[in-house]
Amino acid sequence: MLRAGDTGLWRVRNISNAGMMHAADVPVAIVERLEISLSENVGLAGDVVWAEKGRCGIAFAAEIDAAAILRSLAAEQRAEGYRALRLPVEAEAIITLGDGARAIDLVDISHTGAGFRCDVPVEPGIELGLLLPGGELGRQALVR
Repeated sequence: MLRAGDTGLWRVRNISNAGMMHAADVPVAIVERLEISLSENVGLAGDVVWAEKGRCGIAFAAEIDAAAILRSLAAEQRAEGYRALRLPVEAEAIITLGDGARAIDLVDISHTGAGFRCDVPVEPGIELGLLLPGGELGRQALVR
């Protein structure tokens, strides 16, 4: 989601030909214009028409064929080499490996993965722990 120069990951709750509902933990304003990227190849635009309790409704600038878009997204996700849309970030995080913990530079993140720079080689296939900034959200991960 791109809004007023800010980019974030929002969860799509439903979609129709005329609009969609999103869940987001940020305040939105009625009539706010949003640019929505459902993948690297599928983008939409719309205006917020309602917002309450962490959800908002968006009316598209022009009607879409929701069924065709969903088919396209499903085909993308089944394709060889598919990678979920990533949000660029600049943050410090921590990985835990067999020999201890290391600070890393987190460079991007998605609902299914993250990219980082590290001062030691990390080989594909290695399992590691990833502790995100703030120290409250950790995940086990497999290096691809």
